[in-house]
Amino acid sequence: MKIVNLIVAVALAGGVAACSKSNECTPDMITKKSQELMTAIQQKITADPASGQELMKKFQEVGAKFQAAGNNAQACQAYDELLKTVK
Repeated sequence: MKIVNLIVAVALAGGVAACSKSNECTPDMITKKSQELMTAIQQKITADPASGQELMKKFQEVGAKFQAAGNNAQACQAYDELLKTVK
């Protein structure tokens, strides 16, 4: 569960930072993607606990994109990339 919490924290940090800089992807869309991502992570780790380390590595890579996101569209793209990784 610690891995899930860390992954979610990384994902949310970038999403929140990018929320107010663009109208292309609204903060509501980012929130929805965040919730979808949290659900997908929990399901994935419940089904395959060993996948946690692999997910963590990928999320760290994509987490850098979240932190660098200059607008909501970039944040949404990063969330979409993370969702593809989990599914």
